[in-house]
Amino acid sequence: MNRIVYYKMKKTTSIRFLLLVACACVAVSCAKNDDGGDRADLLAGTRWQATLIDENPETSPRDGYGEWNSLYYPWQDCHMDDTFTFKNSNFFIDDNGSVCEGGVDLIFEKSSQSYTYDEASKQLLIGTGEDAVRLQVYELTETRLKIGAMLPPGAATYDHLIFLFKRK
Repeated sequence: MNRIVYYKMKKTTSIRFLLLVACACVAVSCAKNDDGGDRADLLAGTRWQATLIDENPETSPRDGYGEWNSLYYPWQDCHMDDTFTFKNSNFFIDDNGSVCEGGVDLIFEKSSQSYTYDEASKQLLIGTGEDAVRLQVYELTETRLKIGAMLPPGAATYDHLIFLFKRK
């Protein structure tokens, strides 16, 4: 085979390969990215239930020394069948007939109130005015919601209180 013909075939094959790789890269970059986009959409119209199992402890907050210093909220049995719903900019808690001693007031002020979620700051605001509760969103996926708040200094031996939810 002539060297010139061989060189042209090799060059054409290389160009085709590079074109194929470029098309594959474009296709992958255009695919839906579950880690990006508007994470607030993951809350809209969703129902959650309390859980005691942290399936991803790496997303839990750390102290200034990189140590884990958080307390998981100790959900009672009567909380485990509750439904926590985010719908139409409102946050609802349905106790599904099993009322806890002290009700949901120990966690959230009311069983029905407005909410807003700011993706940039990862802040979930439940309620309005002085009664509003500002929570940090540590993890928000299709199946898990981990929210919490810093505890006042000296109030406890832990820095954060974490509430765990799984998608219902």
